Amino acid sequence: MLISTFNVNSLKSRYDIVKELLLIHKPDFLLLQEIKGNSDETHQLLDSFKEIGYYSYSLLQKTYNGVAILSKDPCEIIDSNLPNYLDEQARLITVKHENLIIVNAYMPNGNPLLSDKYSYKLQWTEHFYQYIKMLLQKYEHVVIGGDFNIAPTDNDVYSMSTMKGDAIVQVESRHLYQKIINLGFLDSVNFKYGQQNNIYTWWDYRGDSFTKNNGARIDHILLSSYLSDKYRDVYIDKNARIKEKPSDHGAVFCLIS
Repeated sequence: MLISTFNVNSLKSRYDIVKELLLIHKPDFLLLQEIKGNSDETHQLLDSFKEIGYYSYSLLQKTYNGVAILSKDPCEIIDSNLPNYLDEQARLITVKHENLIIVNAYMPNGNPLLSDKYSYKLQWTEHFYQYIKMLLQKYEHVVIGGDFNIAPTDNDVYSMSTMKGDAIVQVESRHLYQKIINLGFLDSVNFKYGQQNNIYTWWDYRGDSFTKNNGARIDHILLSSYLSDKYRDVYIDKNARIKEKPSDHGAVFCLIS
């Protein structure tokens, strides 16, 4: 089974890139973040993936945020947004397929630090942790994927001196990420690459960042303890980042048996 996550940064702008990812990699599940739209056109774009064999499940929002899961097989929606946190922003959708739970999360960015946005990031992520803890009391096979907007270690950013003021590297953010891992999750990318440098999933549009590989690892696929022994491989498709009008993210793919 192949599971992928990709921050599309506008489905309308990146529709062809998403379709190409599906046709080339043929994932069983593709988790999309930052759909950026809730119009009839947005729904039609998601529905159109049925033509190439994918059902769509989404929580959308006008202009901002929005998450969707594309699946080869029919799924049941378990939750749309955090059930334990009142939030107007569309940041989470969870589906069930047989005994497998797929959580797609677009966590808050949190910048700038001295703002309500950072407080919101920490509050949202703490409630997300509580939500995942609750899920694990009901289900054993849980996959979490998405744009976490957290770089877990200093090795997960190209330059700590440059990014030290960014919300993605703050101690509080990293602590919350580790709390989730401590529930028994395997960080699939970290498991393969360990503390190797230069393994990134996001590159700023500015400053020729992609060419210089000035990036950060903020997109993650986590496997619950009951799935960790089924892990087979993980890879990052950077081609999505070099297309015409690309997202600023690459796509992460995790293979489990």
